[in-house]
Amino acid sequence: MNLGYARLWVHLALMATMLAWALNVTALKWLAGYADVMLVTSIRIFLACVTLFALLVFTGQRLPRWRGRNLVFACITGLLLVYANQAFFATAMGHTSATNASLILALNPLLVAVMEGVFFGKRVSRNFVMGNALALAGVTLVILNRPGASWVGPAVGDLLV
Repeated sequence: MNLGYARLWVHLALMATMLAWALNVTALKWLAGYADVMLVTSIRIFLACVTLFALLVFTGQRLPRWRGRNLVFACITGLLLVYANQAFFATAMGHTSATNASLILALNPLLVAVMEGVFFGKRVSRNFVMGNALALAGVTLVILNRPGASWVGPAVGDLLV
């Protein structure tokens, strides 16, 4: 396989991932109006597990074999950082607009950098801040440029996102 062909596939895969991620908020907002939040969360996690296993089979890799303390930590992490996160997010979609949620999610890289600085003393570079400001401006322009999209005042769901 030549390098240009491989790069094309990588770019196409990244674009497909970005599209799926972008449609995630809109789809979840729509589903939250029709189905129970816990059902939606469970379906999303089930689909993520199926996707993970399909990727593992496709790439010829295996799941790690955790035992004892590592297994307990993995289960707690999965419950708190995956399931609880998805449950809060799905609940939030019932109490805020997709526009607000998208804009808040666009702040994640900056929030992670700030938390990294607070908890681990890592300095945030000027280029990182400038890049995030530019990205946030772009996301805001794209999101608010849709017909019918507008920033809705603060809502309870904004805290859950």
